[in-house]
Amino acid sequence: YTTQIRYDILQGTAPRLTLAMPATHALTRLVGEQIRDWQLKPEGERQVLTVEFIKPPEKSCLLTLYSEQTVEAGAPARLDPPQPLEIERESGSLTLIAEDMVAETESLTGLRQVNATAGALAAYRFNGRPFTLALKLKRIEPILTAADRVSVRLEETRLLIAHSLTLAVEKAGIYAVELVPQAGLTVAEVRGEGIEDWKVSDGKLKVNFAARVL
Repeated sequence: YTTQIRYDILQGTAPRLTLAMPATHALTRLVGEQIRDWQLKPEGERQVLTVEFIKPPEKSCLLTLYSEQTVEAGAPARLDPPQPLEIERESGSLTLIAEDMVAETESLTGLRQVNATAGALAAYRFNGRPFTLALKLKRIEPILTAADRVSVRLEETRLLIAHSLTLAVEKAGIYAVELVPQAGLTVAEVRGEGIEDWKVSDGKLKVNFAARVL
């Protein structure tokens, strides 16, 4: 989740702001001006985030929260963004982007669907809480094709084999690929664009990429 909240402070100042997050969320980053400190405390089935400022904001304040929630393919996923507390009223928008997943709406209340921007799966508007959005998720399986060019050199005391592998990834991205080295040979080196690391374990060569490959 990337949650951007713009507060309009109609009178006085706000020395601190509070927000509610589901207990299943992990806050990874908080961005805003003049933030002195913040605390996240469990409270029943939710967490309460308290943000304190060096100088209490006047008129307006902008906070951006980055949080994560674990979901499982094939199981309903309820989307529950962070919620500002102790406010008079709230309105906003929710944009949903799916990556390597097929998402189908299972239940929807309190949201009005609007035209989605390019690259987004769906977009909604709301004029208060609570609202619910539950999705049924299905993983898109990647389709891999490979073209392998093999060069072999026989020396007096050893055999050297170089595999030049061109890998095409379609439908969905991958972060790693497994290969089976030829029996009796040792993998000496792996080079390629975007490779983060590689290792041989249990007779398989696993190559990890630094970013999603598609």
